[in-house]
Amino acid sequence: MKLNELEKQMTELGYCKGTSPQGLINSSDIDTKVCRYSKCQKCRHEGLEFIPFIHYGINSYRAFAHCPKCGHVEEF
Repeated sequence: MKLNELEKQMTELGYCKGTSPQGLINSSDIDTKVCRYSKCQKCRHEGLEFIPFIHYGINSYRAFAHCPKCGHVEEF
């Protein structure tokens, strides 16, 4: 999936870009670091971009990794 497809799909599902509210730990900092050291499943490029989505109505948070080299997006 490409980033523009993901954004369209998530918007249709009622999500917007954003991170989950901070609790005892800062999950967005952890997710950012996980992406930074992860490799793309498609092209094996190391260093992915963290793309978070949140749905306030159902209190749902979804995290995705975007490859800046090939454009592949994957949920983690």
